[in-house]
Amino acid sequence: MHPGTRPETHAETRRAADGTRAVIRSRLTRGRAALWEAFDAFAPGDRRRQILGGFSPVVWHVGHIVFTEFLWLLAECRGDSGPDDAARRLYAADGLPKSLRHAVPDDRALRAFGDDIRDRTLAYLDDTTLDRTERYWHFVAQHEAQHLETIAILLHALDHPAPTRVEAESDQPEAFDAVAVPGGSALLGDGAPDALDNEGPAHRVSVAPFALQRRPVTEGAFARFVAAKAYTRPEYWSEAGWAWRERHGVTGPRYGSGDASRPVMGVSAHEADAYAAWAGVRLPTETEWEYAARVDARDVWDQAGGNTDAP
Repeated sequence: MHPGTRPETHAETRRAADGTRAVIRSRLTRGRAALWEAFDAFAPGDRRRQILGGFSPVVWHVGHIVFTEFLWLLAECRGDSGPDDAARRLYAADGLPKSLRHAVPDDRALRAFGDDIRDRTLAYLDDTTLDRTERYWHFVAQHEAQHLETIAILLHALDHPAPTRVEAESDQPEAFDAVAVPGGSALLGDGAPDALDNEGPAHRVSVAPFALQRRPVTEGAFARFVAAKAYTRPEYWSEAGWAWRERHGVTGPRYGSGDASRPVMGVSAHEADAYAAWAGVRLPTETEWEYAARVDARDVWDQAGGNTDAP
């Protein structure tokens, strides 16, 4: 404590906790409203099938979200009994294989399960002090949001069953238009209670100078990779990437708007890595990306002439 400061009073501590509680309640409420809105956007039959290979059915995602909330907030934090073995088998990430995850209770029972757990959770939120559990509350809200993103991908796949491909201008890579990022030392990561569990702890790193492409790879640029028949050339792929491509029969991006200037979407990390190898460059590491975005962001994006709101 610095000279001239005073300890917080109980009332001040309580007000701070009430503010945090209000933020958490808002996140949980908005997230659940968005979840049911997305769930209702699917036809009943589509909710219970694997819309995309490698993805679980929508009903499983909903049950898993509720199960996780039950497990961490009510069982682990408050000490409630459950979830039972049957629920764990149905909804735990290491339970049923994805091809069998349609075998969950009907939609009405699933919604009742979600509403019951949420009512109990919000009642617990009003009673708990948050001093040792705040991180769990943020985790549950983030977890729901992450699965909602996956559900949005599945909904998009239904609306766009086939991509609109761009015609390639060439089968050669575009020139690498890059901005130089000077190396240095920086504090990366985050240890705050609302940080994602893979963001902490905050730690200092040293980064060597590197170059970063000014713009995201566009559909037009990626079309050149496809035109070069790179999906049939294992020399550009990692061993794991080539095995993945062969296993799933992938021949191009899953999504496509038909606009050559838009950033390419619907490609996996394997495809991105192969594209970079074909283009004679490499993907930035996680540390380099965060360093450029967080530490040297103003200089990097000013040089790029970029819009920091761009996708």
